[in-house]
Amino acid sequence: MGRQESRALRSGIPPPNLRAMGPAVLFDKSFLQSLTLDESVIFDHFFISVISPLFYVETLADLEKPAREGKKPEDEVRVIAEKTPEAHAYPCVNRTDLCLASLMGRGFPTRFSVLCSPS
Repeated sequence: MGRQESRALRSGIPPPNLRAMGPAVLFDKSFLQSLTLDESVIFDHFFISVISPLFYVETLADLEKPAREGKKPEDEVRVIAEKTPEAHAYPCVNRTDLCLASLMGRGFPTRFSVLCSPS
């Protein structure tokens, strides 16, 4: 990695060779259910996926649903998990966490990027 790439990583902006193609897309669970597995791979390649916390809640709630005929709830969640973007996906921060941090005086960058929670 060159000096320019390491400087870009320190600033929080990935260098051009690490950036994903396409615009950022916020999607819901029903969108993924409507895609085939091949379409979900193409979606992951050409778009930056923003995964909201509600997506995880909805998906986990499917485990509590009554099973459809011939399928277990675990099978439904497995299918969604297989289609969930991985390569260019960013889970965003919950809105309540952002509100609380803002009230405590923490500033946020305004450069049209996904606000991810610190890991």
